[in-house]
Amino acid sequence: GFVSVGAHGTGAAVPPVDEQCVALKIVTPAKGTLELSAEDADPSLFRLARVSMGTLGAVAELTLQLVDAHRLHETTYVASRERVRREHKDTLKRFQHVRYMWLPYTDSVIVVGSNPVAKGDPDPPCELPALSEAERARPMRELLKERDAAAEARL
Repeated sequence: GFVSVGAHGTGAAVPPVDEQCVALKIVTPAKGTLELSAEDADPSLFRLARVSMGTLGAVAELTLQLVDAHRLHETTYVASRERVRREHKDTLKRFQHVRYMWLPYTDSVIVVGSNPVAKGDPDPPCELPALSEAERARPMRELLKERDAAAEARL
């Protein structure tokens, strides 16, 4: 299902997952089992079947083109929705992979960006400042207070 719905990766230059599919087998109600691939004489049905959301049949098997294993350095921070909108283009340039996770009923968005670490390079240093437990918990306490206030306002 993940491939056939046209799911995408987490980067502006990362292709949708269906583009990594090189062959698939679908079970159709009228034609039985079909084996399709990009190497077919007419690959148009294969291209359609990759993102058919099951309308051409159920995907029984698929073959994905993989990439070599690699390490990623991840940076995570919380930003306002306005900051995310304002910095979106720059964020896509700064990171190969980006995820935004909006926290419902808040103005907070968790931004997770990551970039590959070159083979043989040491792990990048941790960018977290040394904080006390109270300082580390402060953003979560503020978020919960904001959420509780918003919930009470809706009542």
